[in-house]
Amino acid sequence: MATSGLLAAAVARAMEAGNAGRADLVVDRAHGRVIDASGGNVLIRAASRARGADGTLVLRSPSRAVRRMLDVLRLREVLTVE
Repeated sequence: MATSGLLAAAVARAMEAGNAGRADLVVDRAHGRVIDASGGNVLIRAASRARGADGTLVLRSPSRAVRRMLDVLRLREVLTVE
C-alpha cells in the first residue's frame, strides 16, 4: 500500500513513453517480497490499459509470497506471470 502510488506513477510514465502508442511493459518483481491488494489493483489497471493500447504487461520473477497472493486474488487469470 505504501508504494502502490509509486508503482502506478512508474507504470504510467513507461506507458506514455511507449513505442507509437503501444505499451509493452515488464514489471520485474525479483527484488520485491510482497504485494497487497492495492498493488494488485495497480497491476490490473496497468494490464488493462496495456491491452487497450494493443500491448502487454508481464509480471516477471515474483517471489513465492507474491505468487501466493496472486493466486488468492485470482490475478493470474488477468496477468501474465513469468
